[in-house]
Amino acid sequence: MHAAGDRRRRTQRAASAALVGLLTACGSSEKKPGPPPRVTTDVPAGTYTGPPPLPSCPGTGHWEPCTIFDRLERAGLAPQRGDTVQLPFLRVAGQTWRLGAATIHVFRYRDSTLRHADFVMLDSTRVRPAGDTVTTWPGTPTLLVNDNLLAILLSDNEEQVERVSLALTAGPPPKAPSAAPKK
Repeated sequence: MHAAGDRRRRTQRAASAALVGLLTACGSSEKKPGPPPRVTTDVPAGTYTGPPPLPSCPGTGHWEPCTIFDRLERAGLAPQRGDTVQLPFLRVAGQTWRLGAATIHVFRYRDSTLRHADFVMLDSTRVRPAGDTVTTWPGTPTLLVNDNLLAILLSDNEEQVERVSLALTAGPPPKAPSAAPKK
């Protein structure tokens, strides 16, 4: 028993000495001034709305297939584009995306006014028209809307629902900066 206690004290002392050495080495009281940070931007101050769209995206400030993919990809969701989908209660055809075990049907409208006309007809909890008892979903539906986008996410995973919701409802894609007027 006595030998085990000695070993424990020696180990504790060695660990304490190593910690003191580490803190001393890392904690220099003299801070050497480095070069000031360099900031470059093509966007005027106060107008930045997020990361730029992919180079092939038109930068309209509205949802396009490439900006949907970009947002889902940046959220770490590894989107896999699927088939076109047409729901009888929506005026536009949509695109199906696989996100691991989840599926999302994304519908892009010409503008937010047309999207809103379809949105107000839906029971947002069941994600089907009010009074519709026929439409069923193979998972828990979540309705997401943002600008010209209406999406129906089918997932029972709350963490994934949150990640997709944040990716697609954090604001519309940024509009590409317009060319500066020539003088």
